[in-house]
Amino acid sequence: MSRMSAGAAGAILAAALAGAASLADAQPRTPLKNVVADQVVQKIEYCRGEYRLMMANGEQRTVPELNLRFKTDASAYGPERGRPVLLPAGMQGDRAQLIFSGLDDLKRFPVERCEGGTR
Repeated sequence: MSRMSAGAAGAILAAALAGAASLADAQPRTPLKNVVADQVVQKIEYCRGEYRLMMANGEQRTVPELNLRFKTDASAYGPERGRPVLLPAGMQGDRAQLIFSGLDDLKRFPVERCEGGTR
């Protein structure tokens, strides 16, 4: 059994990452500035393993903590500051990603809050 040198492994990894980056660049991006109200999150509360999301259209959604991904997008395609966007993720529709304009929004929005005082 032959072993690969660390240099060769690093070169393969770098080539794979470069290929993945160019593939990602080739994908068309959806602008997140003018999305519909049922995708805009106004308030995020966390309690006992679930996130309650209050949407701009007045709807409330509950998502288990392991099914919600938090991301930031500070590019020109990202959401407006103070208007995180909820997008579907996963092949079965059971997961979602919440995209913030930057770290300030990511730090400010989620709040731990449980009814009845028990976490």
